[in-house]
Amino acid sequence: MNPSTASAQLVVQSLIAHGVRHVVLAPGSRSAPLAYALVAAADAGELTLHVRIDERVAGFTALGLARGSRYPAAVVTTSGTAVANLHPAVLEASYGSVPMIVLSADRPAELRGTGSNQTMRAQHEMFGSEVRFLADLPAPDSPERLAEWSKGLCAAIAAARGLGSTSQAGRRPGPVQLNLAFRDPLVPDSTDAEGPAAAGSASASGEHWARAASELAGHPTGEERTPEPAAVHQVAPGPRTVVLAGDSVDPEVGKAAAALAERAKWPLLAEPSSGACRSTSSIPVYRLILGSSLSEGIERVVTFGRPTLSRPVSRLLARRDVEHIVVSPEPEWFGAGVPNATIVQAVQLADAVAVPDADPGAGAVAGRTAHHGPDIDEEWCENWLAAGAAASAAVRKVAASDGDSLNNFAVADAVIGRPGQVYLGSSNVVRDVDLAMTSQSRATVMAGRGLSGIDGTVSTASGISLASSPVRVLLGDLTLLHDIGALLIGPLEQEPELQVVVVNDDGGGIFATLEHGEQRFAGVFERIFGTPHGRNFEEIAAGYGWDYARATTREELDRVLDAPRKGRSIIEVAVHRDSHRDFAARVRDAVEQRLTG
Repeated sequence: MNPSTASAQLVVQSLIAHGVRHVVLAPGSRSAPLAYALVAAADAGELTLHVRIDERVAGFTALGLARGSRYPAAVVTTSGTAVANLHPAVLEASYGSVPMIVLSADRPAELRGTGSNQTMRAQHEMFGSEVRFLADLPAPDSPERLAEWSKGLCAAIAAARGLGSTSQAGRRPGPVQLNLAFRDPLVPDSTDAEGPAAAGSASASGEHWARAASELAGHPTGEERTPEPAAVHQVAPGPRTVVLAGDSVDPEVGKAAAALAERAKWPLLAEPSSGACRSTSSIPVYRLILGSSLSEGIERVVTFGRPTLSRPVSRLLARRDVEHIVVSPEPEWFGAGVPNATIVQAVQLADAVAVPDADPGAGAVAGRTAHHGPDIDEEWCENWLAAGAAASAAVRKVAASDGDSLNNFAVADAVIGRPGQVYLGSSNVVRDVDLAMTSQSRATVMAGRGLSGIDGTVSTASGISLASSPVRVLLGDLTLLHDIGALLIGPLEQEPELQVVVVNDDGGGIFATLEHGEQRFAGVFERIFGTPHGRNFEEIAAGYGWDYARATTREELDRVLDAPRKGRSIIEVAVHRDSHRDFAARVRDAVEQRLTG
């Protein structure tokens, strides 16, 4: 077995030995040794291989697979710009704490800096500090050199999971990169009579390579460790406190936020992708209430996850008259933008009685309380709940005044009112869901809030579906067009159970609600912010082989959402972009009047 085949075989065997079950491959020549080894493992039922022709789509599909399985997924590319196309997904994985393994094939050292085709000077430095672990592994020229590859693989997988000596104590999961150099030949030896799929078997002349690869693939990690129990910070019940639950890919974080709020009788301000919105302490329409006099009484904020969604929340976190407790496994996560902040790994309500079986992890609430302390101010939470109910009723009254025509709020309300996994695009739709979400909403909501880009939304949702269960995507028209390559799934590939609900306002509707939508910018708005496209989504769906439906009223939308679904489908909902700013103003006025009254 030649060195490239043997080392690729080692990589795949190590992935399997460490529990990696999903790998996304973007075709290329330099990565061919990995491709042959992966298809052999997939044919043997040892892992699931997904092939995508677009590297950016491949990267976000791997990110989605990792989110759906809650375990590292790998993506494989050839050298050069192919690796660069993974950068958006790597950044989202880094800031969203998603474990992802980048296996980038590269030319051997002697070809770098020589002008060789598709060869960069420092491909392994492309992602900078955004990867949790990096190894630039030279092309092996002996079985002994494979030990370096084995060690790198073990360390990388541990670091992707947030474990191991290569990660700081308590560090978050995230992306890692192994830059793998391969020399020619890049195909299995011709002596392998059974063909490429048998690349894992040894030829007579290369038996020592296969034996070394087999032995080293079982090399103990030496890097993984069991995280130490989180130090628990005692929180006194006295000050008027709100619990803020931001985005998190770990559902346990949202559960911890909800548990603390319910025990302490504190209002819970939960973003849609926090996993905490169903709590009985969750306050609907909280971001508009933060502009009322009620928020002036806030003395302390306990933050879980990563809040990213609204300016009122950012202003709350920036207040210097408020104490901030940030529950996070990484001290550097909140910087100067959050004054008076205390970073802790876990919290517990002081003077609460905890049951013995408590086992807190990073970000957890220790124990279950048997009683509440005497300083709990239940009226504080009751006032917030009353304000939330009043504000939510005001918003729904405004939405209902538009009659049967669909607006963004009505679409969001319809989608999250049904059970199942919903993945949200950025821009308007996640904010529409934030406005519509109540403790009675039935959907399990996820979103890519690491860097909140519109990149890779369909690809990520596709990966989540392939790793877990059907997913419904709610996104805007530009977000879908930005990731249109994700609609292309070849006939040889596993088909995701994916329904895409696209709110089509023919352009960048979110900008109409910001300062850019003011009348004084009307002369240039359409060209540089509105960006109309005029695309026909029915034709796009047909071209990529997706089912298509269109809804123009709430009744039609309810009907298509309730219809049995199988495979891939697109539901188009047309709304008017020029109505967004007016709707937002009417909602703000209605909520202000209701709260004042």
